[in-house]
Amino acid sequence: MKRDRLFTGMFLLGIGILFLLNNFNIISFHWGNLLGLWPILLIISGVNIVFPHYNSNGAAAVKVLVFLALFSLVVYRGVMPPDNHFWNRNFNGHTFFNDQNNDDEDGSDNKNVVKTESSGTYNEPYTPQVKVANLNIRGGGVTYVLQDTTNDLFSASTQEMGGRFLFSTTASDSGKTINFNTKNNSHSMNWDTDNGNKASIKLNPNPEWNVDISAGASKLDMDFSKFKIRNLRVKGGAASMDFKLGQPTAGNTTVEVATGVSEVSISVPENAACQINSKTGLSSKNFEGFQSKNDGQYQTAGFDAAPKKIYLNLKGGISDFSVKRY
Repeated sequence: MKRDRLFTGMFLLGIGILFLLNNFNIISFHWGNLLGLWPILLIISGVNIVFPHYNSNGAAAVKVLVFLALFSLVVYRGVMPPDNHFWNRNFNGHTFFNDQNNDDEDGSDNKNVVKTESSGTYNEPYTPQVKVANLNIRGGGVTYVLQDTTNDLFSASTQEMGGRFLFSTTASDSGKTINFNTKNNSHSMNWDTDNGNKASIKLNPNPEWNVDISAGASKLDMDFSKFKIRNLRVKGGAASMDFKLGQPTAGNTTVEVATGVSEVSISVPENAACQINSKTGLSSKNFEGFQSKNDGQYQTAGFDAAPKKIYLNLKGGISDFSVKRY
């Protein structure tokens, strides 16, 4: 084996051990905590450039020491409680995903800007003719919550801090499409729901729903168990996602989740037939109550014979995926 590959090999071996320990619940490792450690990649590249051939004992010692220091830092950050405040840190006088320090449009710094809170309500009436409803949600920097039903087709109450919501609908013969978007003027995200943008959503339980969410850096806490979900498609970046599904519809329920660096938790009914197809890269997986069928595929017992099914298609970079049954 070429000795110049030993440093990279040790680092990959260590990361693999962390995945294994996390998957067996020996440790609780939060990959989202590593966002602030991205300069480690520059250090690894620099070490490999400075010591390209790794031929001397001195170079070997340096690489081992650097590896131990970096890996210790990764372990230390990963086992700490989930860090939802990385994006609120200050870099060179600019605070990302926080409204405390914003620049005016003329370029001047406003260090003492006080956020002005406003609220809004959005409603779309329900008519029995609507058999299928489509909900499109766009925009990051928001906490989205779905916990209850409504007699309307759709209703939402919002807390708006530095952003505003845009609402529109289109109708067809037997369906309706609802567009609920966020225009975040300050490009802010605050995980503290008392001081950030928040939307509390309610849906009508009668139609079958197709839900499409593209939320960027957001927090999603959505209980779909009271609704007939035909398709759920979620795309997020650095996000926290918690979904609870109900029984599958007659035409089956398909869920697609694609994330960057996120923590994703999905709950499915204990008696529902469910299949997971995962392409999760360097992500950790905890699929409680599922049987591994082949590479990246997991099923509940009796899945093939079930008349109605749930399909979970999971894609992620460095994320924590958890699927449990209730």
